[in-house]
Amino acid sequence: MKNYVTACVCLFAASISAGIGLQDIVPYSMIMGVGMAVLFLLLAAVLAGKKKTE
Repeated sequence: MKNYVTACVCLFAASISAGIGLQDIVPYSMIMGVGMAVLFLLLAAVLAGKKKTE
């Protein structure tokens, strides 16, 4: 897979969805989901910046 930015954006959306979906089952799942989403979004931004400089 060459386009890691797209994968990171998809994981960003999936982590928010998982946090919302598991909200009643796992305590603090929304906080964990948003935390992972922020990490994936930052990773996508870093990878996009690297791709642009190449």
